[in-house]
Amino acid sequence: MGDDRGEPDAVSRLIEQRLKRDLGLPAGDEAFRPYEEFINRRFLWHLRNFRTFAGKYAFAFSIFSVVAITSSVATASLSAGWSDQDWAKWAIFAFGLAAAVSAAINQLWRPAQKATSRSGGARSLCDHGWAYALSAKPYPRVTTPAEAEEEFKTFAQNVARIIAKAEAADDIQAEPAGGDGGGG
Repeated sequence: MGDDRGEPDAVSRLIEQRLKRDLGLPAGDEAFRPYEEFINRRFLWHLRNFRTFAGKYAFAFSIFSVVAITSSVATASLSAGWSDQDWAKWAIFAFGLAAAVSAAINQLWRPAQKATSRSGGARSLCDHGWAYALSAKPYPRVTTPAEAEEEFKTFAQNVARIIAKAEAADDIQAEPAGGDGGGG
């Protein structure tokens, strides 16, 4: 697997080149500023952010899971062998607390879901960015500036949809135990 850290910059540069060509704008034209801001502030910023935090969330989930599992095993082992010792009672309490806190963090903060949504969002942004830059499906080559404007609107709407979907993992609340809470 190669080093793809430069991919976000490469795809955004190609998107800019396609836009300038399709819109017929010369380099440095002030009319290009809104497009440039969209590419840098919406597309590129979120692509970098999602790629960065997907790994960090996955790592956090792994660490909290390992702590919860090892603490639970340690608690069970101590309870089985040394539960009558005073030091063991404190160790059982400490390991049990560590397991509970780690499990609670994984349930409430949801790093696994965030890692999945961020990596999926980064992948989708990258796929759409390359498709747009290379005039591939669903962004065919256009022949007029009006078509280019319409095609960019479609791209911008897709980018907004991808970002909203990836960030929706932050808004999902844990479901209450026992179903939908509707009673009866």
